[in-house]
Amino acid sequence: MRSPRLLLTALALTAALTACSGDDSSESDAPAGDAASQAPDAPAEEETQVPGEERGCRATVSVTGAVEASWEGKATVRGEESGPSAVYLTADGKVTVTAYAEGEDFPPSVNFYDGKQVFATQPGKATGLDIRPDGKVAEIDAEAFNVEGETVQVVASFDCAKKKNG
Repeated sequence: MRSPRLLLTALALTAALTACSGDDSSESDAPAGDAASQAPDAPAEEETQVPGEERGCRATVSVTGAVEASWEGKATVRGEESGPSAVYLTADGKVTVTAYAEGEDFPPSVNFYDGKQVFATQPGKATGLDIRPDGKVAEIDAEAFNVEGETVQVVASFDCAKKKNG
């Protein structure tokens, strides 16, 4: 049996990190930051995901198992000062997927909330989690558990890379 304490901790973290993540649909005029500057061919004006900065993305989600859900639509990514370096969030009504990029002393993880219960990936197990800390892309294909031990398979893709014109 999975430790309910770990899943409750994940739920509390999800609630704390997503409390201000309503769908404002407000786009910042500031350049979107990302960690492409770490790549050798990246333009100089691109930076790492700025803590506190939130910007829009697109996401595709499919959840199967104990709960079924799927959608495509708006998402957000936000840089964090502590804990995960970036938090990706997409929602379809009350149903959400939240992906946490690795940060200092923080392993990558994913939570799926179906409006009634939280399913979370195993702490410290990053299998199927390609969640970039630069806030550009997250690719997820991972198993998540609720406190009763039921499982879902979360397959999600977040595209948050700033598109260049020209």
